[in-house]
Amino acid sequence: GVPLFQEKRLVPRKKLTGLLPGRITVKETGEQIDCKPFDISKSGLGIITVSSLDEGSILTLKTHDQEISLQVPEKSQILENKTYIDMV
Repeated sequence: GVPLFQEKRLVPRKKLTGLLPGRITVKETGEQIDCKPFDISKSGLGIITVSSLDEGSILTLKTHDQEISLQVPEKSQILENKTYIDMV
């Protein structure tokens, strides 16, 4: 079929499957938000959340050995609780 929209990202994304949910932290408030990644690229991450994310917010993703800073871009693509966030 015909795509519903034209992909405007410069870096291709890869779909993620089988990953467990995790948490990201809003840097400004310390609020922890449950999320689940659904795709990834060299420049960002697509996540599903129940909570809405404010444009411009800086988020922290903690792994076992590092912290990764991400930002909700202005005019971010938000569709059915799916948000694309960019590496900072």
